[in-house]
Amino acid sequence: IATTLPSGSVTVFQFAYNIQFFPVGIIGVSFAIAAFPLFSEHIQHNDVDSFRESFSSTIRQTLFLLIPFMLLFLILRSQIVRVVVGAGAFDWTATILTADTLAFFALTFIPQAFVFILARAFFALHDSVTPLTAGLVGALVGIISAYLFSPAFGVVGLGMAYSLSAIVNAVLLWVPLRQRIKSLDESVIFQSLIKFSISGLASAVVMQSLKHVLVLFLPLHTFFDVFFQGLVSGGIGLFVYFLIAWLLKAEEMKAFVESMQRKILRKAQVDATQTLG
Repeated sequence: IATTLPSGSVTVFQFAYNIQFFPVGIIGVSFAIAAFPLFSEHIQHNDVDSFRESFSSTIRQTLFLLIPFMLLFLILRSQIVRVVVGAGAFDWTATILTADTLAFFALTFIPQAFVFILARAFFALHDSVTPLTAGLVGALVGIISAYLFSPAFGVVGLGMAYSLSAIVNAVLLWVPLRQRIKSLDESVIFQSLIKFSISGLASAVVMQSLKHVLVLFLPLHTFFDVFFQGLVSGGIGLFVYFLIAWLLKAEEMKAFVESMQRKILRKAQVDATQTLG
């Protein structure tokens, strides 16, 4: 479909997709792969409560990490695209098109990641038909939407269509899984989501404000200006997000800190062993 649009649309769409898949792949796919053995073990022992608890924990950890990245990619999308693709033949018009397409991808970081986790949950239940069916329906919705949106919105419409497809896919997986398991701990997930949303709102305000302030000192003329504007705005915004989450006593923030401490301690022990050796 992109080949039927103006010249450069395929490149714009591919760049936007590759950039957006970084957080989805690093967080969503990683959590899905890590959780799959636990899901399978709980189902093998017919322990539905533990399965539900593991699923809920995985979803909450994914939300905790993807919400700030979603906001970061939405607010600083132009800076991210410019830093990644550089300048040269990729002019500012192409940058804006890629950034706008990336924005619609970013809006669905969470359902995209959920699809990987939900699919693993069904695989643990020895059900590959439901994920396949949901994927096919989602793909069909995406194709139809792309044909409908692209004449009016161009390559940005393809991003809109892909995002709609991801939402449909996630819903078609969540609903039957809930029917089979009876509950997916939605109340607990929602309580955590409130804390993440408050933290995210504060982070978004800080990033947006800093972006407008920094442009007075770092106009978007050179690579380093764009890079430092994004680095400072995004870095401080992420710090605010994690700080507010810590102050709100989000369990996922505590688990994240403990995980980092264990990794640092493990690395220190390995380095010490190598030094002694």
